[in-house]
Amino acid sequence: MKKAILLAVFVLVPLALVGYQASLTLTCVDGTTGSGNCAAGHVTFTGYGYPSQVHITVTRNSTGDVYDDFDYDSSNSGNLNFTETLYPGDTYTVQIGTSSQVVTTVTTGDGY
Repeated sequence: MKKAILLAVFVLVPLALVGYQASLTLTCVDGTTGSGNCAAGHVTFTGYGYPSQVHITVTRNSTGDVYDDFDYDSSNSGNLNFTETLYPGDTYTVQIGTSSQVVTTVTTGDGY
């Protein structure tokens, strides 16, 4: 019995600590360009698997300008839903979490 408990501890505890991965998808609200990028404008991000509050930073890559740097509420079962205005056309980096929990890039318009 002790061996079974010990084995369970070594197998289940690491799995509990890892948890599940957070996801992030995007929707091009204002359509797409001929190259398949989102049109410059509104982009909606949705995901799940987040803590009740997350920090989101959105940066325009060509200039380094920070477009968003704010804490968002995801207490609805870890669901996250937010829209960014990514104009002018460029490549933007979206970072969720201060420890780079999720990082993605999106190019709008013709980008750079």
